[in-house]
Amino acid sequence: MGMWQNCQKTLPISHYQGNVTSESMVSPRSLAVADSTYKFERVRGMPVSDEELLSDLRSVASRLDKKTVGQKEYRQIGKYDDTTASSRFGTWNNALRAAGLTVSNEVNISDDRLYENVLALWQHYGRQPRRGEVASPPSTISQGPYRRRFGSWTASLEAFVNSTLSDQNTCVRTCG
Repeated sequence: MGMWQNCQKTLPISHYQGNVTSESMVSPRSLAVADSTYKFERVRGMPVSDEELLSDLRSVASRLDKKTVGQKEYRQIGKYDDTTASSRFGTWNNALRAAGLTVSNEVNISDDRLYENVLALWQHYGRQPRRGEVASPPSTISQGPYRRRFGSWTASLEAFVNSTLSDQNTCVRTCG
């Protein structure tokens, strides 16, 4: 019989007894029947405070020399489980915000925010921004959301220009 199966059948009364004999062993069932005070309780790790979680997020960002931390990075370097931060603050991004860090991967970004980012880049460079420039400041949104929403960077720029022209036409009709 395997060691695990043998452990399941018998349980030492005390781990500190010198010689464990068959007399000092009882079955878990007879122990539970003999004393009904034994109850199953889920053992959890030491509770971690919100500030400890946030401090560790900031520490990991500092070690990585970044303004944000992805969940995968935190899983590898952080002291605590990334799901603890996510559940404590509602989402991973909320935990990052609470720690004063930049959001690492935002989903469902509105068209207006995407267009505002394109506008900021256009104004910064004084020309149509290039795809590679989206990955660097002053851009606050990476290429991914544009590709997912519009299919490509070029299609994103076309949608931005069309939206801007549409807004101008609407304003000409209603504003002036």
